[in-house]
Amino acid sequence: MGKPHHFLVNVDLPVFCLAFTPDNKLVVGGGGGPGRSGVNNKLVLYNIDAPKETAAEYASRLLSNEEDAPMCLSVHPEELIFACGINSQEKAIQAGDNKNLRMFKYGDNLIEPVKSVQTIESRQPIDYQKVARFSRDGKYLVTGTTDGRLTVLRYPSFKAAFPPINLDKKEVLDADVDAASDRIVAVTAKILRLMAVKDGRVLQTIDNPTLNKKTTCEFRACRWVDSGAGGQRDGFAAYGRDYYYHRIFEDMDAMPITTSFFPLLPSTPITPPQLRRRQNLRLPLHRRQSDVANAWVYLQVACRHVAESQERGREQEADHGVHDQGHLLAYASSDLVIGIADADNLRPLFQIKNAHGFSITCLAFNRDDRILVSGSVDSRCRVVDLPAKLEKESFSPFLAVFIALIIAVIGYLLSSGFYDFPSHG
Repeated sequence: MGKPHHFLVNVDLPVFCLAFTPDNKLVVGGGGGPGRSGVNNKLVLYNIDAPKETAAEYASRLLSNEEDAPMCLSVHPEELIFACGINSQEKAIQAGDNKNLRMFKYGDNLIEPVKSVQTIESRQPIDYQKVARFSRDGKYLVTGTTDGRLTVLRYPSFKAAFPPINLDKKEVLDADVDAASDRIVAVTAKILRLMAVKDGRVLQTIDNPTLNKKTTCEFRACRWVDSGAGGQRDGFAAYGRDYYYHRIFEDMDAMPITTSFFPLLPSTPITPPQLRRRQNLRLPLHRRQSDVANAWVYLQVACRHVAESQERGREQEADHGVHDQGHLLAYASSDLVIGIADADNLRPLFQIKNAHGFSITCLAFNRDDRILVSGSVDSRCRVVDLPAKLEKESFSPFLAVFIALIIAVIGYLLSSGFYDFPSHG
């Protein structure tokens, strides 16, 4: 197995959001926010060269220091367009005219604003747009704000697909659209909602997530993940305050369970009893290095092709969880750890401790899932160059074969009476 190669690059601004373009350029957004003249608000495009450990600036855009820094970012899957969440000046916010959703086009030495739209209702400068997510076909753009407003816009008309939904005025932590652009999943800390893209109708909810009827959890992130077999699996993450990160449906009485990621087939109703039904996993994804009472986790998911499973039938896939694609889950925690795990079974594959000097704010895989980048308020990005095959290190296969042969020989000798043990008494 090749080990991931990783390195730090200075970007000279506190990083709050980042994403990759379809041609694998890295878009970074951040800054000091309003009124901090010494720390610019900025958007920058980089060319990443992992073997040379460099990030060359490709284009940049200096933003107003009277407005907020970019706080979220999503790149259109086909067009040279990306969306950012940027609060307007405080006076405009208080007047109810906060054009928080900003659209930019990019190209050779170019990042240029093209449109601004208001999707936030609050007149408090403390509230901002936390989520921006293009659908995979680029026809929808989802925004979520800290004042609990979820908006789905059609692209490129920017007309609302349905009236904005107020999620009980609770912070929208994450949202995603399925591959068919039929359904949306969105999470606040205590409620997960599955909704129809067409009209915003709520299809299903999970609220007040708990484990074993006593461990309180919080939702933190959500993703749709392709199963590769023509269907989809809903991937969700939840978080509770303790040491371990697990799938929420594990029944682990011996240890507290906190954060989770669980897949469900679309034909399977998403109901609380099912969250505790499966017993197939018993691996901790991450244990905090320090006892931080309000720790958090960021989540990203990527898919990688697994050639060995292509010839296997659908029946075997359904029975044994074999899929045409492998899935990677990357997370960052408040103890400055970046980890990568197998999203199908939460098996930890790789970990970087002390990945940054201060809080890690964002993660993104590039489009071919070979590079993972994290951003931090320490004004640096960590680039992780992933090998073609990423697996947890284990015993050498030769050693395993040797041990198996020794055991077999001993077993044969014992069964054949080669050793005549003396009797006692």
